[in-house]
This record gives sequence, structure tokens and C-alpha cells, in this order.
Amino acid sequence: MYLQKLEIQGFKSFANKTTLEFNKDLTAVVGPNGSGKSNIADAVRWVLGEQSLKVLRGKKSQDVIFAGSDRKTRLGMAEVNLYLNNEDGRAPIDYNEVVISRRIYRNGETEYLINKNKVRLADIQMLMAKSSFGQRSYSIVGQGMVDSILTSSSQERKEFFDEATGVRQYQIKREQSLNKLERTYDNLQQSEQLLKEIEPRLKSLTKQMKRLEEKAEAAKDLSKLQADYYGQLYFKLKDELDIKNHDFKTLEISRGKTEDGLAEIQQRLDKIEAEDSRTQSFRIIEDKYSQLVNEKNRLLQEIALLQGKIDLRLTASGQANIVWLQKKSQDLTIELTSLKGQLNIVQSEEMAKQELLNAKIIEQESIIKDFESIRDKLLNIQKSTETSDNLTAIHDKIISLKEAYNDFVNKLDNIKTIEEIEELKTLAKQISILIHSLNSNLKETSPTSAQEIVFLEEKMNQFLTSKDNLVDEINQIRVDHEISKTKTEQVKEKLEQTLAEKTKIDEDISLHTKENDDDKQAALQKQKQNLKLTLEKVDASLSLAKNQIDEFNNQAEAKQGELINSQKEARELQIKLNDQNNNINQINIEIAKIETKLEDLNEEIRSEKGAGWEISKPLEEIDIETTKQKIISLKNKLTLIGGIDQGAADEYEEVKTRFNFLDEQCEDLNQSINTLQEVIQELDQKIEKQFDRNFTIINEEFKKYFNILFNGGKASLILNRKDEITEEINEEDKEDIEEMSPIKKLRKKLTDTEIDIKASPPGKKIDTINTLSGGEKAMTAIALICAIISANPSPFVILDEVDAALDEANAGRYVAIINELSSKTQFIAVTHNRVTMHHANILYGVTMGNDSVSRLLSINLSEAENYSQ
Repeated sequence: MYLQKLEIQGFKSFANKTTLEFNKDLTAVVGPNGSGKSNIADAVRWVLGEQSLKVLRGKKSQDVIFAGSDRKTRLGMAEVNLYLNNEDGRAPIDYNEVVISRRIYRNGETEYLINKNKVRLADIQMLMAKSSFGQRSYSIVGQGMVDSILTSSSQERKEFFDEATGVRQYQIKREQSLNKLERTYDNLQQSEQLLKEIEPRLKSLTKQMKRLEEKAEAAKDLSKLQADYYGQLYFKLKDELDIKNHDFKTLEISRGKTEDGLAEIQQRLDKIEAEDSRTQSFRIIEDKYSQLVNEKNRLLQEIALLQGKIDLRLTASGQANIVWLQKKSQDLTIELTSLKGQLNIVQSEEMAKQELLNAKIIEQESIIKDFESIRDKLLNIQKSTETSDNLTAIHDKIISLKEAYNDFVNKLDNIKTIEEIEELKTLAKQISILIHSLNSNLKETSPTSAQEIVFLEEKMNQFLTSKDNLVDEINQIRVDHEISKTKTEQVKEKLEQTLAEKTKIDEDISLHTKENDDDKQAALQKQKQNLKLTLEKVDASLSLAKNQIDEFNNQAEAKQGELINSQKEARELQIKLNDQNNNINQINIEIAKIETKLEDLNEEIRSEKGAGWEISKPLEEIDIETTKQKIISLKNKLTLIGGIDQGAADEYEEVKTRFNFLDEQCEDLNQSINTLQEVIQELDQKIEKQFDRNFTIINEEFKKYFNILFNGGKASLILNRKDEITEEINEEDKEDIEEMSPIKKLRKKLTDTEIDIKASPPGKKIDTINTLSGGEKAMTAIALICAIISANPSPFVILDEVDAALDEANAGRYVAIINELSSKTQFIAVTHNRVTMHHANILYGVTMGNDSVSRLLSINLSEAENYSQ
């Protein structure tokens, strides 16, 4: 690769478009001072990305644009195009010719282009670094650079050697990685700071969400418990209501039948009356009796209605005890009737149990006979198997079986307690084992006998089962018989207690009624009392009418037997009808109470669950009181939890999503930091390895060219790294280094290398290069530059008046070295030295006219020489 062409337009003194063409031979640019020849070097430095205005000899970026003169106006743009021959592919780009361009406008806008494509400055710097040249490297050796190489600081000298050893491209990558690492650290710190800010809010929202979940779970449990609780209460009341309605309908049907029976009897009586020749007085008495019966029924209904009103008023006024006493009195009346019926029933049961016990004893005797039959068959088997080899064993087992049987029968006959049944069961199992053993012996003796034994075994098992069951049953019947006797005594005792309790309650009712009467209540009680008095009169009249009828019937008993029986049946039906009416009235009251409870329950359900809530029957029965306590507990829990903002859930999701995102970002950033640190470590290793290798070569070449230029002497380059001079760092510096951030430590690593130059011309002993003369310094710097070019040749090198301080003898040695290195790189020399001009193949002369514009005059000396010949 070499510099093929340079186009300058509007850059400094080159106002007009100027083109310089080059080949691989030495090119010299000459001209008087101030003609603008050094602007050619500045143009190359500028197009390659130079940003230092000091290096470009300006104060602001627009100073590189032609500023104008008395005869030419200023320009609005400056442009430089650098053409590189890339046929060897040294630059990693798919072009044989690489054109690097840079433009700047008066407004400060700058453009960089590679082959007319806009790029970034970093892209150009990376391309140059990979091609081993740049605007600040040894590719362009300016007028002050010769001296600055020796007098520059260790950091500036280090940057020079970075490009000289070819590690600049890796350092650019390292710097890019460091910048990324620094941005990543900043992003990580920002993300961690945001996480610290978000985390307390997330914890608070998490607690609220847990409370919300607890509230939702408690509400769900409460809803389920309420559904089961209200469902069971509702359907229990509904079932009770259905039962009462069913009882009501049944009683209505029964009352209808009773009324039909009465009507039928009445028809018979009417028929008998029509056929009878009895006197009219009997008919009058009979009619009166019927009227009295109807009147009594009417009075009973009114009394029942008044009693209901009295109960409701007493309940409403908080005097439910009187209601309870009255209800208790009615219940006791019903209970007395029931107890009388129970007494008849338990007495009947006692007799039935006695008869059943006698029958079971007879059945037991029959089973014993069956067992004796099985025993006889077993004895016959014993006789038929006497000739068998197993005779003795079978005989012994049969005797054992017989003894066990006799023992079983004796215990069965004398059994008295339930505990003895267990002994019988144990004995029965022993008999079963003996039969199994005997069966095995018989199978070995005779197939026929074995079959009989199997049959007998089945019969014996059936017998044992029957025996066990029967013994249990007999004992149970005996127990039941005793229980029946006890129940009879208990019912008799209960009957007497109930009668005494009813008498006591009636007295309490009378007492409390007098104490708690108000005007309305007293009026109802008085009305009821009047009705009762009227009822007593009616009963007395009925009793009188009945006596008259009985007397009349007694007188005509023989003659009117059928009539008397009919009247008796009518009276019984009437009593039955009265009882049915009372029962119907009682059921109506109970139905009203259940309906009231249902209404209260429905109102509570509407209050708790809303009007549209559907009542469902629970799958399994629950304990009402326990469930009620659980419901109260859950309501208290919900009250303690209190209200929670529903927007907290949305905020929680938003904050949690952001927190997770930032947490993932932190994880990714940490991973990126690790990756970048690994990349930087690899680059550091590669930089150190390549730097050390090329530095050693440059040091050897420096010694060589120093000897050539000085005809002897000693020179060397000394490399010092911080890790090698750590002992010289004081404690304060160590503390400062430890407190540095990772990024600063990595950046400081670039400056932790120092390069010293030792040079001693022949016959002199010099400790520092600062004591060298100006010419010695120039030749030392030229030796170093030549050593670098030899070790790591750049595609081209521009030498801007480097030889200005050399005399002719030293200039000759300098040109000889340039000619030697021409095979490795292209040289373009801006010079006043005649020796350098003499050895140049292309010569460009730079002049400046009155318009302050630089112009070129070129000559190819090789062509001129051929032409002269």
C-alpha cells in the first residue's frame, strides 16, 4: 500500500483544486518559506482525522478553510481527498483503491467519507490503525516532532510507540470496550439506584397484595360458609314447612272423611227418624244436641283464633313466657293423650316380646336336634373307617369332636350372660378346626367318606352360624323384654309426672295472666273467658241433652238399638272431628311461625348477599352453631383487614414488572461487564505481547541506525512498567490507587508504562538526552524514526523538514538510510536540503503569488533524465 494521489481544495493556502500524484519513489516538496509546502503535510494530517487545532496551527476548526486575500475572496468549504493504492489488501476493505475524504463548511459541519460513503471518524481511525498509519503517528513527521520525540512526556512517547509497535488498533478497540464498560457501569448504577427506590414500594405493595389475597380467601370462605349456612337453614325450614303442609293436608282429608262419616250417620239418623214413630220431643232434643255440637265447634274455633292473637301480642310485648306456658299446657295435654297411647303400646310390646322369646327357645331346641343328627353321622363315619391306616388318628379326633360337642351343648343350655357367648364362639372355632383336620384324614382314607365329611363340614358351619346368631338373638330378646318392662314402668311414671306438671302450669298461667293484663290483652282474655264460659254452658247443655238422649234411649233401648249405636258413632266421630280441628289449628299456628322465620331468613340473606343471590342446598349436613361462629370469625377478620385500594393490584403488577425488568437489566449488565472485562483482558494480553515483541525489534534497529548516523556510539530504549517499579510508589499513592474505580484502574493501566531513551555519541558519556546538542538530538530522533519504520513500516511517511538541522555529511547518511528503507515504505519529504532534493525522483515546487494562493510546479526527475539523454 502507498499514497497514490492527494487532492486539496480550499484547505489553507490551497484555494484552488490542487492534485499531487506519487509513486513508491522518494518525492521531495520544495519551496521558499511561507509558500505553503507544510500545508500539504497538514492536509494529510487533517484528512486522516486530526482534531488538535494546535497541531494544525489554528484556533478554530474553520481556520483550515481558505480565509481569502486582497485579490481572492474567502471560500465556504475545504476538502481533502487521500487516494491509497490497496492492491496488496493491507487495508481491511474490499477496494483496490481507498479514497479517504474530509470536508468542512463555514458553519462548522464536518463530513468523513471512505470511497464517497459517509462514515464516522472512528471508522477512519480504526482503518488507519489496522493499516499501521495515522495522523498522530510516525507516518507524518512534522517540524517539531523530531525534537518532541526526545523531549515529550512518557505518556506522549507511549502513544507514539503504540502506533510504532502496531497495537493502536487494539488500543482503539480497548478504548471502545472501556467506553462501553463505563456506560455499562453507569447504567448498572442507575438501574441499581432505581431498584433501591422501587424495592420499598414493591415490599409495601406485596404486603397489600398478601392482605388482598387473605381478604379474597376469607371472602371466598365466608361466601361458601354462608351458602351452606343459609342453604341448610332455608331448606330445613322448607322441609319443616312441607311436612306441616303435608300434615295439614292429611288432617284436612281425614277431617273431610270424618265429616262425611258424620253426614252419613246423620242421613241414617234422619232415615231412622223418618221411619221411627217416636215422639216429636225426641226429635227436638236431637236437633238441639246437633245445634249445640255445631255451636261448640264454632266456639272452639273462635277460642283458637283468640288464643293465637293473645300469643302474638304477648310475644310482641316481651311476655313470651305466658305464651310458652300456654303452649306447654297444650303440649302437655297432647302428651297425656300420647302417653296413654304409649302405655298401651309398651304393654302390647312386652307381651309380644314374651311370645317371641318362647318361639326362639323352641327354635333353639330344634337346632340342637339337628346337631345331634350330625354327631350320629360322624360316629357312623368313625365305624366305617376303622380298617384305615389313619384309624387311630381319626378315632382320636372323633372322640375329641364328641367331647367338644357335649361341652358346647352343656354351655349352651346353661348360658346366662353375654360374656359366655364369647366362650361359645371360641369353642365353636375349635370344633370347626377338628372337622377340618378330620376331613383331611378322611380324604386319605376314602373319597366317598371325604365327600360326606365335606358335606357335614358345611352343615356344621351352618349350624355354628345359626347357633351363634340364635344365642345372640335370644339374649337380645331377653334384654328387649326387660327394656319393655322398664319402659312400661317409665311411661306410667311419666304419665303421673306430666299430669302433675300440667296442673302446676295451668295454675301459673292463671297467675301470670292476672299480673300482666293490659287493656287490650284484658279485653282479649275477657273475650276468651266469656267464650270459655259460653263453651262450658254449651258443654253443660250438651251434657244435659246427651243425658236426655241417653235417658230416652235407655227407655227405648230394645227398640232403638240401631239409633243408639249410630248416635254413639256420631259422638265418637264428633270428638274425633274436634280433635282434628284442634290439630289443624295448631298446625296453622306452627306454619305461620315457620313462614315468619323464612321471611326473616330471606331478609337476612338479602341484607348479607343481595337480592339476586341464589340459595342452594349444601352437599353435606353441617353443624349450624359451629358454622355460625366461623362466619362471625371471618367477618371480624375481614373487618380487621379493612379496605384495600383496588388500584394497588394494578400498581403492584406495574411496579413488579418494572422491578423484574430492572433486575434482569442488572443481571444482563453484570454479564456484559464480565464479558467486556474478559475482552479487555484479552486485548491487554495481545497488546502487551505484540508491544514487547515489536519494541525489542525497534530497540535493535535504533541501535543500528544510531551507529550509522553517528559512526559509533551507544543508544537504547528502556521499557518500565508500574508492576516493575511498584516498590517506588509511596503509601499515599497506593491508597489512591486502591480507591480508584475499576474503570479508572483500567484506564490508568494505559499510562502505567514509561519509555526512556538513552543515547551516547562516540567519545561522550551522557546521562540524559537533554544534554545533547540540537543536531545530535535531531539525528537521535531520525535514528529512532528510521528504526520504527524498519520494524513496522507505514504505507507512507511524510518528512516535514526533518533534515533541517543536518549538515551535508549527516544529510548524506540520512538520505542513505531513506533509500535503504524505500523498499519498505513510501517517503515524501518537505525539505530545503539539497542532498535530499538530489536523491528525489519526483520534485514538487510550491510557490505563492500575490493572491496568497499556493500553486504547484512538478517535475519527474527520472523522466527528465531520460529525456536529456
